[in-house]
Amino acid sequence: MSVAPPDLRALARTFALTFVLEAMLIASLVLRHDAFPDVDGMYHAKMGWLLYYEGFRRDFPWMVCSITAEHWADHHFLYHALIAPLAPLGLVLMHRAAAIAVGALGLAATLTKMAKDGARPMWFWALALPLCGDVFLYRMVLTRAMPLCLALLVLFVDALEANRPRRVALAAFVAMWAYQGALFFAPIAVFAAAIAWRQGRPGAVRLVAYALGGLVLGLSLNPFAPATWDFLMLHLGPYLSHGRNTLRPDIGPEWAPATWSLAPRVWPAIALGAVVPLAALARRRFDPRDALLAVTLAMFTVSTLRAQRFIEYAAPVAVMLGARALSRGVFEGLAAPRVLRWLRAGAMAAFALAGAWHWREVDAGGFRAGYREAEGAARFLASHTAPGEVVFHGGWAEFAPLFFFNHHNRYLYGLDPYFFVEYDPRRYVDYRRVVAGDDADPVAAITGRFGSRWVLLVARPESMRLARQLGADRRARVAWRDDKVLIFVLQP
Repeated sequence: MSVAPPDLRALARTFALTFVLEAMLIASLVLRHDAFPDVDGMYHAKMGWLLYYEGFRRDFPWMVCSITAEHWADHHFLYHALIAPLAPLGLVLMHRAAAIAVGALGLAATLTKMAKDGARPMWFWALALPLCGDVFLYRMVLTRAMPLCLALLVLFVDALEANRPRRVALAAFVAMWAYQGALFFAPIAVFAAAIAWRQGRPGAVRLVAYALGGLVLGLSLNPFAPATWDFLMLHLGPYLSHGRNTLRPDIGPEWAPATWSLAPRVWPAIALGAVVPLAALARRRFDPRDALLAVTLAMFTVSTLRAQRFIEYAAPVAVMLGARALSRGVFEGLAAPRVLRWLRAGAMAAFALAGAWHWREVDAGGFRAGYREAEGAARFLASHTAPGEVVFHGGWAEFAPLFFFNHHNRYLYGLDPYFFVEYDPRRYVDYRRVVAGDDADPVAAITGRFGSRWVLLVARPESMRLARQLGADRRARVAWRDDKVLIFVLQP
């Protein structure tokens, strides 16, 4: 039986309408808050701003104790190029507009794929998808590349299901320009090939070959090649090997393993991705064409046991899988039509209440990165230091807010603490000793070992000992202070 070709005009309308709806939903959160949802988005917005105003560059000189000093590849280059045209809005508004536009892009692409696969009614799925869990909604409102990667994942899966090797290669190639984590496209292609072989469909090996070819070309035919290869190993290596992570720096909660406490926060996704497909299996209504989505969902679910951030892919795949099964009437015949209509209405109401709760949770606790806290100190440093002077700061998360307002200076490290660990583990140990207040002569260590005469400390308990040490040292003078930040200037 042949499959009717998709109505491209109808899909284009679906994409346009859902893009507007998702943009409004994300804006309802992003524009309500003066704070940002995280600090990493400040880095991404600034990179797009620099690309627009200062042009393309192959180096990243702003971190001196980092692998990026010698090995740099902008592994989010496509994302930065996509948001660069928003730079004339100004950094703060650009940050918010990028979150709205790219978040809506990722969600609309997923919904368009769902519409192509027969999901109805689309108004319901347009709300159920972003609101299927507070952790997923939070990831979609960040000024980061995840929604763009989600859109490319959807295109990749669609090409695999359609058995279109060239489209597979193109999606893999583009995804590698958006995020080097696109390596997870490779096992998905292997799953697709295995399923195609098991079902007796031709071209199984070609799918894998074209997918791998697209990924390799994405790394090789890249503005940052050949540095893309060594940066890939240095960036992802510590996360792939526990043995190398002996120093175990704090890498943020998104890389922590998921626990059962996460389940109640994504129960709509669990219901759609597990309960509905299991019901389809039990009733022998599981379509073999859904096998790739099911295996992909299993892969991302297992991945959350390593890092909970993979919920950003597991949740939408779960919604897609459940919507497919429901579109084929998986529960038809279990009860009288009138009873099923009432049950469907009840389920939709439950999803609506859960969605409202998830929106409220993100609104109440998702926007805590007060970017203005760093603005005064960053601008003070920009106007009182020589170009390129190094600022010693007390943590990796402080880089992005400082860089957001001030690319005049150089900093120690940021974005990922393993960038410092991989660059020089001994110096990282020395750095942690100084920051903890355990170095007998921090002024000599900072000026000599780290080449800096400016020290920026954020008001938090772990910085207090170093602040007291510098405050009692005649070679250190307070140059700036406010409620959150303290800046010392040192005399060797």
